[in-house]
Amino acid sequence: MKDMITMMGKRTNMIWSLIIGAVLVLSSLVALTGVTTGIEDEGWDITIEEGKTERFGGGNYTRFIFEDPEGREDARFGIIWGTEEDPGSIRMVVNKMRYLGRISIEGEFEDETGTTEIDEERFIRIGSVFGASIGNLWEYERIDDEDVAHFNVDARDGVDSDHVPSVYKYVNLREAAWEYSGLEESEDGDEMNWEMSLTAEDLPYEPLPWDQLDPEMENQSLDKIEFTFHLSASIEEVEGVEMPHFEVEIDSDSSGDYGDLIDGIDGPGLKRVERRSSEEGTAKVANYEIKWDNEIVGWDFDPENEDPALMLGFQNFIGHRIQHMRRWHRQLMFRSGENFRMRTSDRHHDGEFSAEFSIEGETFDRNRLERNSIGYGGNWTRTGAFSWVDNVTVDGEEKNVTAQLFGGIPWLHPPGFQLPEYFGFLVWGGINYPGGQEIFHDPALSGDAFLDFTTESEEEPRGPFGWLVGSPKRVFTALVLGAVITFVTAAILLKEDDKRSTGKNKYDRERNIEEDDWSKYYDRKR
Repeated sequence: MKDMITMMGKRTNMIWSLIIGAVLVLSSLVALTGVTTGIEDEGWDITIEEGKTERFGGGNYTRFIFEDPEGREDARFGIIWGTEEDPGSIRMVVNKMRYLGRISIEGEFEDETGTTEIDEERFIRIGSVFGASIGNLWEYERIDDEDVAHFNVDARDGVDSDHVPSVYKYVNLREAAWEYSGLEESEDGDEMNWEMSLTAEDLPYEPLPWDQLDPEMENQSLDKIEFTFHLSASIEEVEGVEMPHFEVEIDSDSSGDYGDLIDGIDGPGLKRVERRSSEEGTAKVANYEIKWDNEIVGWDFDPENEDPALMLGFQNFIGHRIQHMRRWHRQLMFRSGENFRMRTSDRHHDGEFSAEFSIEGETFDRNRLERNSIGYGGNWTRTGAFSWVDNVTVDGEEKNVTAQLFGGIPWLHPPGFQLPEYFGFLVWGGINYPGGQEIFHDPALSGDAFLDFTTESEEEPRGPFGWLVGSPKRVFTALVLGAVITFVTAAILLKEDDKRSTGKNKYDRERNIEEDDWSKYYDRKR
């Protein structure tokens, strides 16, 4: 009996060892395929720079740069603002590389060095810029309880004179001097966070070009407007990302189906492009968000304004970096559907409302936006989003916010007659607040950037379970099969022990064998 108990204990230990071992193996698989966040853990770094610039309107700036382990810059985001020496608006700017897809390219082109044959497969990336700038702050009167402004604003913040009765005055934030609070840094797990404020006080009211201020307003001013920015950044490894794959043929004698939008872009044209099946891979993604709190304190409303409201203007700009772009790159953007597009929804178009990359002086007829965000990107890529919450605190009470668009035009940076660095489009609109002495609201600019992308065929197997890395479906299957095999095996062994125990009892009853004889029989059967 003692030997039987010992052997059963060994068998039970073996079963539990099997179960524990299987759990450890499966746990190691989960660890191999877990998503890794954390900037330093990935070997990346974020460098902070502060200084003065002439770019994007000029002023002081604070920017955050994603750098890879070799010190190469892959993406950046930051804020530019006007100062006493260089007055200006507040602008949020993001620069990054955008993956259009993976291409199999062949063809030839000629240049000053001769004819070059091309036959290769690679990723194609395009430099891009995305941003938002703060416009002027307008006082207007709501008409017939409408929650949008009944006047048009152009790209330079000029006002349509046909709607004079509904607009009274404005504060010029495009030429303001902002006081910078300094930068505070903190960490939240694997996410880096920063906070800073830009404040302007005692801003004078401006009359419309064809009008005069009410005499009571001439010595008045806006007490304060403050923007408190909450910035965050993180890097994560995302598995199972699908990237489009194109088959491309170029020809130096072909200009493709599209004419040149900008003079000066040369090189071979795109002869043929075909979409192939998507490739699945692993992407290293930089996530960023620039969220800010608007605080408007002490606006003096015109005594004739019976239903006062304020509108804070904004502009969104987006563009491709074209200075080093070949003709076929630009044509591929259009042919693949990866040219920039704005997407939102409004009440005049029964849902989806969009504007294309090639927008030409379009007026949006004061569209009220039903969605509290405007997205920008292509068919596959997502460049970024401008968003806002749909409620605002006015004098301590929660009230509704509305937003509207006024128009869009082509956009070049820097402006001028020479080949610009960026080419894209600009849209502008306003966010509408009910009138009050203290107004608090929080919009945001957010998005992500692919820092690196590796297809499954290019990935190196990592350890004996490398075939699982980068495929969540395979990991799930392995977990399920592992669990099933473990518990089925344990059940079989337990059942076998039960059979042996039952057989032993029956044999003892029939043969009346002594305990020592039974142990010999047990040993013999093994």
